[in-house]
Amino acid sequence: MDTITNLRKYRIYPMTEAAHEGLGRAPRVFRIYGTNDDNAWANSRSTSWVMLNEQINITGYANNSFKEFTVNTANPYRYYAIIIKNNNYAGTWTQFSKWEMYGDSAVDALTDEIQDALNREAAAKKKAEDSAKAFEASKKAL
Repeated sequence: MDTITNLRKYRIYPMTEAAHEGLGRAPRVFRIYGTNDDNAWANSRSTSWVMLNEQINITGYANNSFKEFTVNTANPYRYYAIIIKNNNYAGTWTQFSKWEMYGDSAVDALTDEIQDALNREAAAKKKAEDSAKAFEASKKAL
């Protein structure tokens, strides 16, 4: 990914083949990892990789479809990796056609946080102005 992103979900598309061998080569047991370490992407053994999601015994892949998985993580990452332990019993290698990842960019999350802070500040300012007006009105009434 080009930006720091908070991964929310991902999809895995199996290889579509007439003999359906691609379906058997789709990932069955795998983990998703994330890191912000620029050097870790070339080193799968780096300790900066954080496991974000684990899937065990994923079966039932079908032609022209995908499997979708939800990720619950609070931290955004720049780099993601999928480590596959087993496929669906079709030989010794794993195969899939596409891995789509969906999430919120760190910029979007920061923008939302800033907007929330501005809204709270505006509400506090209005409340202070209303209190000042009420105070002035009560002074005049005396």
